[in-house]
Parts: sequence; structure tokens; C-alpha cells
Amino acid sequence: MQIFLSVLGWFLGICFVITGFVNLRPDMAISCLIFLLIGLLLIPPISGKLKEITKISHFLVVKSVIIVLLLIISGTFAPDSELMTLKYKIMEKQDISYANNPRFAYRVLLFDKLPENPEHNTLLKQAAQEICKESSKKAECTVWFYTDETKVFNSAADATIVLNN
Repeated sequence: MQIFLSVLGWFLGICFVITGFVNLRPDMAISCLIFLLIGLLLIPPISGKLKEITKISHFLVVKSVIIVLLLIISGTFAPDSELMTLKYKIMEKQDISYANNPRFAYRVLLFDKLPENPEHNTLLKQAAQEICKESSKKAECTVWFYTDETKVFNSAADATIVLNN
């Protein structure tokens, strides 16, 4: 049983440490630091030293409770991607169908700046899919996103998404 717990400690400890380093970015800094701390708590040599220093009789139970609490705390600091949505207004919808090929084009004003993170394309694609749901299910749909209302009808778009349904 001791060998199993040692191997499990090494495995989980290394997994938490790697996860902490891989996800290290400004919006997740606290969560990543907590994951690094959990990883270090799980690695057997560090855990053994802590057990010697603290001299707690039920160290495994106390360590487990601390890890669960740290996981809960980490979850409160993690960004909620569900809340990340773009606010927009459809300024124009055009039916540009040709030769029995349904096709729609939308000019959309974003009320928020374009996100400067890896989820940028995902958020734009989600918004485009939501906008294109209104048109025919078998239609091609192009959505031009603008961040400045003065550019909507007389300038290049800040972002473009083309969906082929």
C-alpha cells in the first residue's frame, strides 16, 4: 500500500506541477500557483519533510483536506469562459443569394474591443454562429465585425467569419 501511495503521489504531483506551468498566464496566475503548491505537497520527498517538520499524527488526512481546500480556492480564481461573450448589434443583413445558393452577409458592430487572448477566434466564431442561426440552415453566411460605428459601411472589417452550413 505504501508503494502504491508513493507512486500515486509522484504521478499526481508531477501532473499538478506540469498543469500549473502549462496554464501559467496572467488571468490564471493564482490558480496556477495553487496547482504548483498542490503538486509540491503531493511529491513524496517534500510531503515526507513536511510530515517530519509538523509532526501531525494524521498527516495524510490533513494533507488531503488541505489539497481539497486548495482546489476549491483555485476554482474561485479560474476565469469563467462561459461568461466571456461579445456584445454586438447587427447593423445590416444582406441577402446575396445567387443561382439557388442561399447566402447572407451581416455587418456587425461590436460594443466590446476584440479580445486580445487565445479565445478571440472562438468568441468571434460563437457570435457569428449565433447571428447566422437566423438565416437559412443551408445558407452560406459571412459576418463582418467592426469595432467602430463610423467604419461599418465605409471601411474594411476588423474581423471576418465565413460559415458554410
